[in-house]
Amino acid sequence: MDTLTVRWLARNLAVVNLVLVFFCVISYIVTIDSLVYWTNWGGQEGEIGGVLDYRWFGESVVYHVSKENLKGERLFSFPDTTSYLLAVLIVLNAAVLARRSMAGTCLDGAQTRGFVVLGLILSTLSLGAYVFGSMMFIDNSLKGDMPRIGGVVDYGFPFYIAVTHVYQGHVESSLNWGTADFSFWLLLALFMVSVAMVQKQLMIHRPSST
Repeated sequence: MDTLTVRWLARNLAVVNLVLVFFCVISYIVTIDSLVYWTNWGGQEGEIGGVLDYRWFGESVVYHVSKENLKGERLFSFPDTTSYLLAVLIVLNAAVLARRSMAGTCLDGAQTRGFVVLGLILSTLSLGAYVFGSMMFIDNSLKGDMPRIGGVVDYGFPFYIAVTHVYQGHVESSLNWGTADFSFWLLLALFMVSVAMVQKQLMIHRPSST
């Protein structure tokens, strides 16, 4: 990444971060809601539920399994968009921080640099929470153990994600696995940091009254 690109990113980093984080939040919610829809899809006698085959930075697939077809029927596939966006966010912020000495005073003040560092930490934590706390949790929980293969996802936005196995065509009376929705709260914190950074840069570049 050349110096001119770093300078442009530094001047517009707050807005770029805000846009990327906004789409991260939307992508995350759409992904989880899609899993809820497709794992609950069906209702025919003998259906067991959905299975997620999650591929980090790849194409993930939701299968619908039944007693007659334990290998599953491919229902829905989607790219790992949230991971892509978070990875871009991490790379851009890390590049600006790493090259700031070569780009001159491209970040205005220690407080702005502090926002960038905090955003970098939060985006890294968000990526880890999304991959391992949300997607891998759903993947592992839905697969379960024989004969409980497949289930349904329930999203209690913005508090929890739960998985209930479906056994012999009937949803079990209580959930099998549940986790707090750490991914959303980390993304929300990242969004708030991005908003604060935009406000800070607007204050820095606001013309002073004479």
